[in-house]
Amino acid sequence: MPDVKQMRMLREVARLGSFAAAARELSFTPSAVWQQMAALEREVGTQLFDRGPRGARLTHSGGVLLAHAEVALDRLERAAVELAAIARGEGGQLLFGSFPTATESFVARAVGAFRCRYPGVDLRFRDAEPYEQIVRLERLQLDCAVMFDLDSWPVGRSYEGQLMSDGDDVVYEELFDDPYLIAVPVGHRLAGHDIVALGELADEVILGSPHDCAPWGVDLARLCQRQGFEPRFEPRYHAHDFQSVQALVATGQGLSLLPWLSLGSVRSDIMIRPLEPTPARHVKLGFPPASYRSAACDALVGILREVVDRLKDRARDGFPASDDAGGWQ
Repeated sequence: MPDVKQMRMLREVARLGSFAAAARELSFTPSAVWQQMAALEREVGTQLFDRGPRGARLTHSGGVLLAHAEVALDRLERAAVELAAIARGEGGQLLFGSFPTATESFVARAVGAFRCRYPGVDLRFRDAEPYEQIVRLERLQLDCAVMFDLDSWPVGRSYEGQLMSDGDDVVYEELFDDPYLIAVPVGHRLAGHDIVALGELADEVILGSPHDCAPWGVDLARLCQRQGFEPRFEPRYHAHDFQSVQALVATGQGLSLLPWLSLGSVRSDIMIRPLEPTPARHVKLGFPPASYRSAACDALVGILREVVDRLKDRARDGFPASDDAGGWQ
């Protein structure tokens, strides 16, 4: 089969009508073009040119081969244009993932900004839990994902406690820590505190158990033990949805912890207060193992960091991640 160089020579000889003219066009010697076309004829097993004193004219076989060569060269040239756009971050496909509270609080804004700045990139987004995203990264089904872990809870562990992946081969970049805050009913004795000291929870019921509070239960238990007490976990309630947790707190079933990123919508019948010390989710970016990062991926990471910087400003000013957190203050 002809290689790309031979296909281009075949096309130019056919267009210009001579080996010498094609050689000038392609910056080769006439002898080099003649030799390549002779080699091509040997490879395909038929004569491609009628050679004469006035130049070279395609035979029927040469015309058949040229028709296919034109299609192949057109596809290769289009591929080169697309690859150049991808290299500039202006084209190609980008597979991106996040987890729900990150998507709600900052990732959706980053996705919107990316689409505005790079409309030529086919951005595909998937929202799922970190333990699901890390498996997709390992299978090269994502180019990048926003995830989190805790000191005692690896990113690849499901909320039922099953380790879906050890994540050792995934490449990570840190973004920020997302601290947990304490949720109490309106009128509770701790609702008036500006900051709740962890020791104040010694006599309080905490919804869940060290493992069913996934993923913060183990970290909270360890912090309490360092303060000299065992937390009173209530294991009969098991809820991962943050709105469900708020409803249980509001009806007096116990107190609970909520991450800062989840406070975009807070019920009016509960109060959220900072807790010190407190567990924190370590929010980070994950990339496939030993994978090439495209210019589009680097551009997305840059936008994410811009959005995160604004999010950190809100945190420093004492505001929730979103503007509609009713029971924050």
